[in-house]
Amino acid sequence: MNQHGRIAGGLQPLCCLLASLLAHRMEREAKILRALAGGPLTEDALREEVYKDTPGAAATLASRTLEAHLIKLIDEGKVLREGDTIRMR
Repeated sequence: MNQHGRIAGGLQPLCCLLASLLAHRMEREAKILRALAGGPLTEDALREEVYKDTPGAAATLASRTLEAHLIKLIDEGKVLREGDTIRMR
């Protein structure tokens, strides 16, 4: 931001970044749903399946991100959590 409160470079770069982040989250959510379409999975197995495209990803970070996705999907009534197992509703 400059001295007058305007964002340097305008809003376009910020809008592009936000659009990219949202698209990535939607893509990851679609991977979760595709993985669960094959049947119930434990959270660990689901994490491994959904994040297999990022082999060096930290398990803790992947688990937290997966948890955020699952909270949303459970709230929307798309998936159910039964103990450590996640399944489609």
